[in-house]
Parts: sequence; structure tokens; C-alpha cells
Amino acid sequence: MKTLRFIGMALFAVLMCVNFAACGGDDEEVEPTSKNLLIGTWNKVAEFKRTEFADGSYKESESNSEQFRLVFNSNNKGESYEYENGKWIKENDFTWELNGSKLYMNEGYVNILELTTTKLVGEETYTKNDNKIYQRSTFQKVN
Repeated sequence: MKTLRFIGMALFAVLMCVNFAACGGDDEEVEPTSKNLLIGTWNKVAEFKRTEFADGSYKESESNSEQFRLVFNSNNKGESYEYENGKWIKENDFTWELNGSKLYMNEGYVNILELTTTKLVGEETYTKNDNKIYQRSTFQKVN
């Protein structure tokens, strides 16, 4: 009887291992770092910003406007634009590279939190004038 129980437990353990191995790929999400999803024109639709000052105080702000645009081209080059006086004004040219969930643009990078066919959410933390700044931006694809 002990042998039968041992064989039953061993068989159960083997089945559980096979079951977990077989299900491993089913629940995995597609990484939000597909270059093809990123290529196109993106308008910023929302931004959250937190500035932590050297004295320990902080300021938070949120905005919802489409005054900034990023264009990602398939040759890993891009442009940024500001909307002024009824038209898009080119600000900068940049090079970009997608590596995992990090989007490198010129010397800096943004952590991609979400990337779909229509939505891009990125966050970055940086220091400016001894103040620590956290910024989360949401973009909507326009083409």
C-alpha cells in the first residue's frame, strides 16, 4: 500500500511539473517594447509631475493638453514638436532606441509603462537644479 501511495504521489508531482511547464507561456503578456508599435506620431494627452525640492517639500501637478508631439520614424530618428499659434513648431531632432522597457532618446531614457497601438505611457526621474523630478506622460497615437 505504501508503494502504491508513493507511486501515486510521484505521478502527481510529475503531472504538476508538466502542467506548470505547459502553462508558462499562456499567461505571458507581449512585452510593451515592440518597435513597430512605437513608430508613428504621438500627441501628449496627460502628464503628472512631482518635483521634490532640496528642503524636503514637494509640488505636484497634472495637466491634460495636446501641446506636445513626438514622431518616431522607422530609421530610429525622431522629432519633437510644440503646438503654438495654431500650428506645430519643430523643437528638436533625436535618435531613439527601444531596449526592453527602456526607450532611449539621445542621452536619456524613459521607462515605458504601457505601449499599445493607440497609447504610450512613459515615466522618467531626473534631477534639475538640485530638485528631483518624477514625470509620467501619456501619449495618444494620431497616425
